[in-house]
Amino acid sequence: MKKQASKSLPAQSLARGLEVFEFVAFSRRAIRLKDVAEAFDLDMASTHRILKTLEELGYISRLAVGKAYGPGDKIREIAQSFSTTDRMIEQLRPVVVDLAEATGQIAHIALLRERHAMLAEVALSKEAKVSIRQAPGDQDELYCSAVGKSLLAFLPKFEKNALLRSIQFEQLTENTITSMAALKRELDTVLESGIAFDDRENESEIACIGAPILDADGYAVASLGVSALAGFLSGSIRDETEIIEKVRLAGQTASEMIQKADAKGPDLSEG
Repeated sequence: MKKQASKSLPAQSLARGLEVFEFVAFSRRAIRLKDVAEAFDLDMASTHRILKTLEELGYISRLAVGKAYGPGDKIREIAQSFSTTDRMIEQLRPVVVDLAEATGQIAHIALLRERHAMLAEVALSKEAKVSIRQAPGDQDELYCSAVGKSLLAFLPKFEKNALLRSIQFEQLTENTITSMAALKRELDTVLESGIAFDDRENESEIACIGAPILDADGYAVASLGVSALAGFLSGSIRDETEIIEKVRLAGQTASEMIQKADAKGPDLSEG
């Protein structure tokens, strides 16, 4: 069966290379050069160039017998990267649970996923008056969430600038930041203080405090924070000094844990 690549893709050679990679990686049998040529209606010379490139980059490997190809070590490395993130969340789970109990609120850890802050862990205090609907997998905009601002402020400059250029502001509440100038001022404050706020910007009834989780280079690998119903606060979320300090301490504790784990090096005993 012939494979048809989309001719509308901006980089057709890249798309074809990725399709060949998937063809080899997901096959339940060894794949020969002839199999690829026939599947994609390619001449043998073009097929060889694609396979050779994928092999040299580690995405596929030459099998010992049959002049055939199979998945390369790069797949294991990519899978291990996701496993490392899972282990990080597992390691930090006690921190977010303790933060929820210490503040009496719902606490969470967020990761940068494309142009959003994705909740990866959520913990609810036993003392919480009302449960806010939050669950792992929920996504917030970077420009109007405390965990999003915490991530954005502490990214490498090139990555931060690229994300800033991609933002399409939307007025979600009357408090939502809707200009680049205002957002940049806010991020400067986050950089200086190490704390970010969502003062009813994402949802009119919810206020949040966030802090970055930093690696040894001072860049955010994740963020954590708490969410509270604004109606149960005595004033603005920015005036909740006790909760702010608990979030700041949790962020520092989480950062130290990540930095120690990085210094120790990856555990290669698994897999």
